[in-house]
Amino acid sequence: MLRGFAALAVAVFHAGQWTHADLHLGAAGVDLFFVISGCVMWLVTADRERKPATFFLHRVRRVAPPYWLATLAVVAVAMVWPLVHWDVRPTWSHVLLSLAFIPHFNPAGLPFPALAQGWSLPYEAVFYGLFTVALFLPRDRQFLAVILALSALFLIGYGNPPFYMLVGNSMLLEFALGMGLGRALLARGLPPARWGVAWMGLGVVALAASWPVGGDDPGNWRAILWGLPATAIVGGALSLEVAGRWPAMAWLERLGDASYAIYLSHRLAITAAATVLAAAPFAVRLPVAVAAAVASGLAVHWLVERPLLRRLRRPGQRAG
Repeated sequence: MLRGFAALAVAVFHAGQWTHADLHLGAAGVDLFFVISGCVMWLVTADRERKPATFFLHRVRRVAPPYWLATLAVVAVAMVWPLVHWDVRPTWSHVLLSLAFIPHFNPAGLPFPALAQGWSLPYEAVFYGLFTVALFLPRDRQFLAVILALSALFLIGYGNPPFYMLVGNSMLLEFALGMGLGRALLARGLPPARWGVAWMGLGVVALAASWPVGGDDPGNWRAILWGLPATAIVGGALSLEVAGRWPAMAWLERLGDASYAIYLSHRLAITAAATVLAAAPFAVRLPVAVAAAVASGLAVHWLVERPLLRRLRRPGQRAG
């Protein structure tokens, strides 16, 4: 459900860009994704032995094919209607590096792949790679090994501006925060359920309060200004879920199931909606653009992502 909320927040942020609304805090949905990812990866490798190669290939099968299709779709649109995606210049090297999840500067000199919102996926790829290597170690050493590796990359990026812009910045530490939550959950070290709502509320308030300090780009303060509030939100939700007090919201659960598809497809849908409704008032353009993003994501999830993953999944393998 939190993944669904995170995808919706990012969609609102990008819809705001097209409708000239200052909704930059929606970008913190990415930080929520990173914390959730760190938590989930720690949990899914705790209940049984995971061979490093099996873990890595499962991550590739889950993340890469939908991203490749979305990237090629945007490239095709940019080639046919260049004015729609004016910021996409599909040179061969740019497209191939994008498909390979390799951080790079695009032809315009910006740190974005061909699918602009895919800039966060190289961070995920780095985390998955480090986590895969850590799986060769005993379980009691994996946590510290991944944290040290993430911290080292952050420190390297801190003194290297190009690397910092591409992947070596404080956002990497948000995966460690999520892993910490997963470890606390397994050790029954989360706050009591009665504090869950308070934690989540504190996280939301902290995000809102970060605006005067961090603005639309907190820089190397991002792991603190946005990462820590995201951790409070996830931690509070986990404490409620463990106690059986998390409310049933089927619509948000479905949104969470489709969160990756929404994240990958929403920008194209928002662009189309904003272009068609260019002359409409703001009160119409923004909600229609967000609705188009959600609708396109749900359609891609049911018609493309789910059938694709079913074909790629080995017999007996669980979804995830």
